[in-house]
Amino acid sequence: MTAHALLSGGIGSGKSTASAVFVSLGAAVVSADAAGHLVLAPGGEAEAAVAARWPEAVVGGVIDRGALGRLVFSEPGGLLELEAITHPAIARVVASEVEAAGEAPLILVEVPLPIDVLGEGWPRIVVDAPEDLRIFRLRLRGMEPEEIAGRMAVQPRRGEWLALADHVIDNSGGPDELAAECRRVWTALVGRPPG
Repeated sequence: MTAHALLSGGIGSGKSTASAVFVSLGAAVVSADAAGHLVLAPGGEAEAAVAARWPEAVVGGVIDRGALGRLVFSEPGGLLELEAITHPAIARVVASEVEAAGEAPLILVEVPLPIDVLGEGWPRIVVDAPEDLRIFRLRLRGMEPEEIAGRMAVQPRRGEWLALADHVIDNSGGPDELAAECRRVWTALVGRPPG
């Protein structure tokens, strides 16, 4: 029997790194962010509506996600408006990819925000790290302090993420500690250790 869960956490917490560990253990991971790219790509389900609403984000006939992010995060209610356009399309893509994942022992849907992309009933894994460490990681990725602050301001605070969690992965240590945390959560969800 296949176990399912949502994998989430604040920006810079290390969701993608944890996802890679779960994949190495044998899980199938579906990325809601990748689905978001797909629905905004040329011919994507949400492309026309987003381009019509934020034409300044269209560069060379293609939606520039960086420009779109700056526009959306600078407007009151902009993120909610974007989500109302894109989330239904993203949910359809994710549902299709989950079905295609087949019989993996664990299927995770990586989501950047605390949304129930496939409806209620999916346990939530939250990848956690202290805010100063998250900021440090984001600076290493080339993000400016104002951009980091803007992104963090529209996400739940650390305590809110933790309150949403059915399982918490502590990502404040190194790769070995993260791998051990992922194995622990795998065992709790699947009912047996990976491998």
